[in-house]
Amino acid sequence: MFGYTVTGLGDVDGDGYDDVAVGAPLWDNGQVDEGAVFIYAGSDTGLSTSPARVLESNVAGAQFGAALAGGGDVNFDGYYDILIGAPQYSHGQTREGRAYVFLGSATGIRSVPIWTVESNVAEAQLGAAVAFADVDGDFLNDVVVGAPFYSGTFEEEGRVSVYLGTQNGVAASPQWVMAGGRSRARFGTSVSGADDFNGDGYNDVAVGAPGWSGREPDQGAVFLYLGTPGGLSTVATWRFEGSQPEAGFGRTVAVLADINDDGFADLAIGAAGYSGALTRARRVFVYFGTYESPDVADAAPPPLGDAIDGSEPGGGFGFAFAEIDVNQDLLPELLVSSIAHTGAQSGEGCVTWYGYQTIATGVEDAVRGGLSIEAIQPNPALRGVDVWFSLPHAEAAELDLLDLAGRRVVTRDVGTFGPGRHHVDLADARSLAPGLYFVRLVQGHATARAKVVVVH
Repeated sequence: MFGYTVTGLGDVDGDGYDDVAVGAPLWDNGQVDEGAVFIYAGSDTGLSTSPARVLESNVAGAQFGAALAGGGDVNFDGYYDILIGAPQYSHGQTREGRAYVFLGSATGIRSVPIWTVESNVAEAQLGAAVAFADVDGDFLNDVVVGAPFYSGTFEEEGRVSVYLGTQNGVAASPQWVMAGGRSRARFGTSVSGADDFNGDGYNDVAVGAPGWSGREPDQGAVFLYLGTPGGLSTVATWRFEGSQPEAGFGRTVAVLADINDDGFADLAIGAAGYSGALTRARRVFVYFGTYESPDVADAAPPPLGDAIDGSEPGGGFGFAFAEIDVNQDLLPELLVSSIAHTGAQSGEGCVTWYGYQTIATGVEDAVRGGLSIEAIQPNPALRGVDVWFSLPHAEAAELDLLDLAGRRVVTRDVGTFGPGRHHVDLADARSLAPGLYFVRLVQGHATARAKVVVVH
């Protein structure tokens, strides 16, 4: 099952090229189905054809690599790290599950994890879903881990935990824990973070519970928790629900970059059992981000941007999502997989691309967030650090370049630019020491952040 999971890692070795991880959860090498993750290094000629490192669980049946997350830096050392789930891992309790963080370094991903966690609850399957998210805005990525079959107060209610990143790695104890609260809800089947749905500068976390029952049995639900300076909010600001029995709404979930150019991240949700025009052909729902305070629970639903039906029963539409700006218009496109699609060959599978243009949502600039860093190009920066950004208001704003210690290297007043999209050459990269820097845009109480690598 090589390729069951794949993720972009960012630059794990600081050479200016992004790297890639591929999971093979049924890999055998001394232990049956122990699982493995293969790390491939980027270069000026593309990806290497041989893995730079192969990580294994060395525990039979663990299915290490069944879930992956990349692009997070938990200890703020300038190297991206990798988060790996092994949901079938057994150690004291059968299939309790385990999650691992391996740090990046100048020589690539290290061979020994800096952090592991187990559920210590039989059949919980911790690590079935994993994500990075900076929920408290401290530039240290935090770790989100789902255990969808956890049984606590209710059978298979599911549980999700958030562990904060620190300069020494990842905290040993969770800062935030939430359970599903209903039998067989399987809360934590999917988790997604690392983007800002309400435009306040903090990463938010979406959690899927495809077995959650409300008005309809097993309709499924997705809960969106907002980041704050103190960590993740303790109540879900939004709860999205499936509308059919056994819809499996929330089987997959992804917080996306701003696909409709309104200044907010967006949300894609897959409903694994949904029947639209065709029975159980599945549906993908796209919700557009909007401003709301993290103190509000069960807020009015944000705008439904799109509802996309699969083209065939049993095609597996919405099994996985990805986003990429393929045409360089600064608007990411949505990629949706159909893993069992039948075309010229039975069950061959396919991926479908959906592009969006700027869409008016009717949300006033004075109400919404709308502050964003849209692109830093090129990244890695060789000469200039060119930043494209958007301001929602005509008021004081500041664009900063920070080093790893959080010190301002460059500061520029951009409040006079007025609302809209802008571009500035923020710094001469040739005058900077090579390494990782942070770009920060601040206007009022809103903050946007991005990373840039300087190479010579």
